Amino acid sequence: MNEGRRVLALGVRGSRESDSESTGAMGPTVHEIVLKIGEDLTRKGDNTQFECRGVSYPASAIRYRTSRTRGSAELRRLLYDEAMRDDSVTFALIGLSQGADVVRHAIAALELDTALIDRIVAIVLLGDPNRHAGSAEKFQHGSDDARPGLLARRGVVIRTDLVGRAWSYCLSRDRICANSWGPLGVVFSGTHTHYERNADHVLDLAAAFVVDQIHRSVEA
Repeated sequence: MNEGRRVLALGVRGSRESDSESTGAMGPTVHEIVLKIGEDLTRKGDNTQFECRGVSYPASAIRYRTSRTRGSAELRRLLYDEAMRDDSVTFALIGLSQGADVVRHAIAALELDTALIDRIVAIVLLGDPNRHAGSAEKFQHGSDDARPGLLARRGVVIRTDLVGRAWSYCLSRDRICANSWGPLGVVFSGTHTHYERNADHVLDLAAAFVVDQIHRSVEA
């Protein structure tokens, strides 16, 4: 199955997460998802050449916008470099918290590059701080989106042709993801640090989504 196919996962860690070499610079949470994807593909007898790489950026909560800008630029650089190096590679983008914000901004900056957009087969956003505040869907699980752009609260949305390839998860009582308390959410973040613990089996679900999207992209 999928002989010779190459999928590169680009992982973006959350604020203050470690970028150690042991997790491929993508932080422990995203790294765990990547490991599960590889295990799932192997278990299914899938011969997809699955690789991963972390996005190197500050992941700073204090200088958030500067950090996000640098992360977005680095993610775009990796996308373009890998796409130029291998014209058959496809991508899975996985971001946690600030990393999810980085993924959103990187995709928005690719607005006119349809060829590269078409090579993104899966997007996972965990604890995404861009979600709507005060809506019935604020703790929504999965990608069923009643509003455009996966519940985007601000101007950076996931473009329409990518929404079907994106999956967003907000743990109940994650005050940063749900934008419940504004800036106070940084201090009283609720369950925002529970993704790494695989709360609600969120890491398993994220990995399963990416594997499913890899298979769907082959069948399309």
